[in-house]
Amino acid sequence: MAFCWEKRGCDEDMESYCPHAVPEKYSPCPADCCYTACSNPQHEIATDFGVLLDPTIDRNAVQKEQCRFCVFFLTHGPRIEV
Repeated sequence: MAFCWEKRGCDEDMESYCPHAVPEKYSPCPADCCYTACSNPQHEIATDFGVLLDPTIDRNAVQKEQCRFCVFFLTHGPRIEV
């Protein structure tokens, strides 16, 4: 099962013609896309600068830009070595 930050907001058909879903290229869905709104109960926008500026979080793991500001992703997402 994929983590919420690994999924795009659109379905498979829409993803086939989405300009942001480019195979073999990192191109996350922009925050202003209608299909990126997160309805997961764990979704919370981070306000703590310590969490937001954590240098160990792998921000390239997200498929939607808005996940980069989510507390759940920032605390549970994949890490990189600094």
